[in-house]
Amino acid sequence: MVAPRQRKALRNKQRLTSAWTALVMRRTWWSGALLASLVTARLPAQALCTAVVVPGLSVAVRDAATGQGITGHVTVTARDGAYIDSLRAPDLNAPRDPSLPFVGAYERAGSYVLLVRSPGYVPWRKRGVRVRKQDECHVVTVQVVARLTRVK
Repeated sequence: MVAPRQRKALRNKQRLTSAWTALVMRRTWWSGALLASLVTARLPAQALCTAVVVPGLSVAVRDAATGQGITGHVTVTARDGAYIDSLRAPDLNAPRDPSLPFVGAYERAGSYVLLVRSPGYVPWRKRGVRVRKQDECHVVTVQVVARLTRVK
């Protein structure tokens, strides 16, 4: 059996230990929360982005009379201030499929002026094509149909 004096000393030791444990736990929690907030505040949003690259613009080029895709040489240019991008067909190694759109302005929000040219057609222009950010990583692709009129 434990003597009353020893019991009291044991209770005091237990109180001291539990108070010390509570203090350490509180400090550990706060320091952990502080560390987590500092780490997440310092991480750029791009660190959580996917590897997918999204085009801001997708331009389908059609003959205004037939609605068919234009074969032959076609150039599509997008301009936003000093920024200029030549939009391309998705697969540069294959012959151009006139049914596929031209894409560009990858992951770039802005207000664009589009210019489409093709021999035998009147140049087509559209102003104020607005590409918006979807989130910190990507943009929302704007789909445009350019209907070119044949030169008479």
